[in-house]
Order: sequence, then structure tokens, then C-alpha cells
Amino acid sequence: MLFGPETNQKETNHVRKYIGSFFCVLSVVVLFTDKVTTLGIEDARGYATVETYIWMVTQSFGPILFAIGALIKAYRIFYYVPIYVYSIQIYWAVDQSLTLDDPLLHLYAIGCSIGAFLFLCATLFVAKKLMKANQLLIRNIKKSVRFLSIHVFHNYVEKLPEEDQKDYTLDTVKFIDSLDK
Repeated sequence: MLFGPETNQKETNHVRKYIGSFFCVLSVVVLFTDKVTTLGIEDARGYATVETYIWMVTQSFGPILFAIGALIKAYRIFYYVPIYVYSIQIYWAVDQSLTLDDPLLHLYAIGCSIGAFLFLCATLFVAKKLMKANQLLIRNIKKSVRFLSIHVFHNYVEKLPEEDQKDYTLDTVKFIDSLDK
């Protein structure tokens, strides 16, 4: 079937990912609202300018929008948009004389994005190795427990009177079978 339930699920998944990606990008686009408009706000509410107030408000909404995008499971590549823009923002906070077209600013942001990517790759690599080691450890523990259970059954339970063996036999078989799950 060309348009079966699996196709609809895949399409829904892609739409969801696009919406999540939109939220990731929107989380940094709102940071530039103060550069475009004051939204009709005239009261700076204690900040030096209305633009500063708008920037502080959008600075608070940005992570919320990003979290929504992450919960919706955006495409992973779009997670680097906020990393890139926030890297520029950090660099600009240190040296405010820089303009947006400064190549050093973008080189720094690209470097931070690559660094974040490499950190993520290293973290995932270590996590996979640990999970593999844990699975091997659990498998060996199960084998050891199975061996001990069979050993105890053959050396001790079989020597019990027949009426007591039934209880131990059922319990031992259930226990050994539970190790396979």
C-alpha cells in the first residue's frame, strides 16, 4: 500500500520534526526582535532602553521555545542554530565593538559549534561503550547465576525428600527461566 498507516506515521513524524526545527530556529530569531521593532512598548520598566527590556524578555522566551522544539524532537542539525547564535552573543558580550559582519565573530561561532558537535560525539561514543560493557556484565552475571542455580539444584535440592523437591524444583525452574528475559 502506497498510503497505508506506515506512510501516514512517517509523514506525521516529518511534520513534527519540521515544527520542532521551526521552534529551535525561532528560539534564536526572537532574540533579534529588539533590533526590528519595539512592539509598541514605551515603558522600559527600569531598563536603560525599551530595546534592552525587549531583549531581556526575548532572552527568557528563547530557551522555552528551544525546549519545546527539543520536546517535539526537531532535526538534530537545527540544534546547532542556537549554539551558533549564542556563541556570537557570548563573543559580542565580551567585545561590543564587533559588528555582525566581522569574520572573527563567525569563525568563533563556527568553532564553538564544531566544539559542541565533537563533545556530543565523544559523549555518545563513551555512553555506547559503557552500555555495551554493562550489557556484557549483565549477561555474565546471568550466566553465573544460572550456573549456581543449576549447581545448587543438582547438589542440594535433589538430595531432599521428594515432597520438598517439588517446591524447590518449580521455584528453581521459574528463577532460571526469568534469567532469559
